[in-house]
Amino acid sequence: MIPEALSDFYFRLNEFEKKLDIQAGGFRKVSYNKLNNQDVAIKMMEDPKEILQEAIKHRHVKDSKFIVEILGVIFDENDSPKGLALELCYLGTLYHVIMGWEVYTLYNISHIVLWMEQLASVLLYLKEKELVHRDLKPLNILMFDKYREIRVCDFGISAWEETVVRLAGTVSFIAPNPSIHFADHRDAMYSVGMILWQLIFRKHPYLDSNAKNLAIDNDDVLERVGNGERLPLDETHSSIQEVISG
Repeated sequence: MIPEALSDFYFRLNEFEKKLDIQAGGFRKVSYNKLNNQDVAIKMMEDPKEILQEAIKHRHVKDSKFIVEILGVIFDENDSPKGLALELCYLGTLYHVIMGWEVYTLYNISHIVLWMEQLASVLLYLKEKELVHRDLKPLNILMFDKYREIRVCDFGISAWEETVVRLAGTVSFIAPNPSIHFADHRDAMYSVGMILWQLIFRKHPYLDSNAKNLAIDNDDVLERVGNGERLPLDETHSSIQEVISG
């Protein structure tokens, strides 16, 4: 049975016409689909409980222009939740812009300032709504409108402010908290700092590009950050160093 709270906020799986897989990883898969001649993204997930929890939190923050729009929850013919229908952003993620794996994207300090202003407005809005994203990183920032706008996505591990949570997220971008702590908006500021560093240097934080093994060692990163190690600034302009250093 469809939950009453979602009675005007759902679709059936057979309403969509699948066109192309976009991304797959973990227990979720994103694909490009058609719904009533509208291009949409579908995020398929395995855990029905996680689908409903994410839908509730994402819908709670639906009024920000710079958060990807959630269109509804997708149910199969047996009323089992299968995923989320979302606004489709054709231009990929900020991560792909930075690293340029498929197409090398040129951007300058004006773009960085624009994107960071938009991201800051999202943080202020989330604070007003008392929801902490907990996994801000370039892969969870989609590009829109000829790269002039961003859309924050993936509220899968978001949490209500001051609730007890376990350490989670992408280790290079999460604040160095204890394994169990309270969800705190200040952690998002740390993530934004790491995103800004990657935008400027176009490198992976805490990853030695000359190393033979390019995998991130989570424990190593947490230990280095906990010991006070900071990312280098010596390769950029002195005025930018001053801004980052505060």
